[in-house]
Amino acid sequence: MERNLAIRLLVAAGGIPLLLFIAARGGFLLLSLCVVLAGGGGYEIARIIRRNRFGFGQIWAALTASLAPVFCYFDLRFQEYFALTIIGSGVIIVLERRIESYADRLLACIMPAVYPGFLISFLIMLSKSGDAGLQLVVFSFLLVWAVDTAAYFGGRAFGRKKLSPFLSPNKTWAGFFAGFGGAIFAAVVSGLVFLRLPMPKLVLVAIIAALAAQLGDLFESGLKRAYGAKDSSAILPGHGGLLDRFDSLLFAAPVVYYLTAVWP
Repeated sequence: MERNLAIRLLVAAGGIPLLLFIAARGGFLLLSLCVVLAGGGGYEIARIIRRNRFGFGQIWAALTASLAPVFCYFDLRFQEYFALTIIGSGVIIVLERRIESYADRLLACIMPAVYPGFLISFLIMLSKSGDAGLQLVVFSFLLVWAVDTAAYFGGRAFGRKKLSPFLSPNKTWAGFFAGFGGAIFAAVVSGLVFLRLPMPKLVLVAIIAALAAQLGDLFESGLKRAYGAKDSSAILPGHGGLLDRFDSLLFAAPVVYYLTAVWP
């Protein structure tokens, strides 16, 4: 456990400054990050659902998921994106000429377009939402990291009662509530240092986004348990896969976007 924690901290120490730099710069750097996260996460989703059976559907899942941020960045219509995804997925499933696990194989092709593809695109929408757009992207990253960190250490120190054993046996109510403390801390620090929003509103956004972030974590944990996977992949030492690290962000980013840019 301690060795795994040390690896996690080492990876985080190298990754966090890089991600914050990309978030603060925006533009093609942020687009490239979203494409990588969407494509890699889409591949992981297809890999989980297909239970590690490699097929062209996984490549298609990665491709369609990675296109979602591109459509968003260039203000292309998502109707065409989803039509392309559904029709292409149908063609792939038919050409495989197998009826076994038909629904799972179709889900593996279509789901990544929404999760993570469409959801990660909210970072692009945030970055283009106004003068504070890039600051809100940075805030979104800081928020989910603070929630995850507080939930992890709060759960380890005080966790007794399980939050949702059937979805994630390691999550506790203590960690769940500690996550809200981390969110409020991130909101206060962000408001004092770089984000010029009224502090009461920023704290409210942080609390609601923290709830979404922890639901996102539970959602991905449940998906892995349903298909017998421990991690989404092993690409990040000590953290697992891209989805294991960014699942909270996928649910939190839309909340931050709608509460600050759409319903200011």
